[in-house]
Amino acid sequence: MTQTLHKMSVSGILTQRLHQIALLGYGVVGQGLFQIIKDDLRSKFQLNGISIKDKNKTRNIPHFHFQNTSSDLVQHIDIVSVIEATDDPDFAWKILLLATNLGKNYISANKKMVAANLSKIVDIMDNEEVSILYEASTAGAIPIIRILETYFSEEPILRLRGIINGSSNYILSKIFLEGKEFQEALNEAIQLGFAESDPSFDLNGSDVQNKLIILALHAFGVIAPESEVFFFGN
Repeated sequence: MTQTLHKMSVSGILTQRLHQIALLGYGVVGQGLFQIIKDDLRSKFQLNGISIKDKNKTRNIPHFHFQNTSSDLVQHIDIVSVIEATDDPDFAWKILLLATNLGKNYISANKKMVAANLSKIVDIMDNEEVSILYEASTAGAIPIIRILETYFSEEPILRLRGIINGSSNYILSKIFLEGKEFQEALNEAIQLGFAESDPSFDLNGSDVQNKLIILALHAFGVIAPESEVFFFGN
């Protein structure tokens, strides 16, 4: 386990001055990452290309950045790390296997994929010289996994509590602080990117289930099967 957590350290993938990356997905997360790299003049990262499903869709950056074929982009010889920000767990798992088999690091914001394959991901990191990072899948911009692995690594954690779903956090705030109706608050969350266009995973509780499975590994050292983690919602 110690070896696994060590290889999950961010420092392990920041050793090259120009770290060539491939970005899969250009939604809210992908656009945010693109902007950060673009604005940071001291960035050690160079974006080699962006893979999208629909190349004909209107985008806010030139089309030459985009590619349709994810596998070709991932297999590019210069790519060191693959950053995946999609909502398709099957696609994400398929590309993770491709990337890690090629010796490339993999960073994912896909909580469903990570939770469903967590034991396999740990095995890959134990047996391959790659890093698989997924902190973005658990609580957005909150560095909760790093906190658990550093400040609380030797502390006996008894339980985890909190609102770890951004959509629910936004909706509840609007309802209780501004008196808005549920549907109005939900529509705002979708428009602002806190919730997906199909927010069913946010509302039925499965989003939180996935995050708790991931956090349980780092808080308690256990990998809980999805079937054993109860959830409910709207």
